[in-house]
Amino acid sequence: MVFDNAMPESIANKWLDQRRSVKFYKTIQQQIPMSFRVHPVNAKERESLFSLSEWLEPYLKEYHPDLSESDSFSRSFINCYQKNDYIRVHADLNANDFGDEHLYAVVLLFLTPDEYITNPTDCGFVVNNSMTTRDNIIDNKFNRLIIMDARSLHEPCVPSDDVQRLTLYAGYSISKLNKSFTRVTRENKLIERGLVPGTNYQFELNDFIFVD
Repeated sequence: MVFDNAMPESIANKWLDQRRSVKFYKTIQQQIPMSFRVHPVNAKERESLFSLSEWLEPYLKEYHPDLSESDSFSRSFINCYQKNDYIRVHADLNANDFGDEHLYAVVLLFLTPDEYITNPTDCGFVVNNSMTTRDNIIDNKFNRLIIMDARSLHEPCVPSDDVQRLTLYAGYSISKLNKSFTRVTRENKLIERGLVPGTNYQFELNDFIFVD
């Protein structure tokens, strides 16, 4: 599902006013070959940067009526992809291991202002039918929201120019196995150790940039 102008204008402007103060840390490559930057978004920033509690739930309910912005939350972070970064095609959940009772919705929100983008397809998002095809490309557009099944194969379109491709990732699940990291103490302790809560991502605390 794709929704344009998802954030109310006042909240979109709040993000735009603060985006240059956000630190993007270099990920440490482990099991999955990857190179990009990430900013783990904790409970405080989910509100200070995006006010998710004020607008996201109707979109979640349209995707699945049992999803709740507060009760179904799993994890959140902002990805920054730049020229020559990479991550392979992947699914966030293995379809062979997780049935519909473990539904997990991936929420992806494009955050780069449109005036920075010359080719929206070049820095968009791909939902694939296989590991070797690029089947459904969604163009990058500021404040465009994507909600999809975490079992879907997908990958970012890494820019071939100097665009800093920013996307908010937030996960929401109806599964009883869902491990929420909304407890501020636990979430913040992981971030302080260079870990993105709810993921296998590690990052270098001293290797960060600010976006243009």
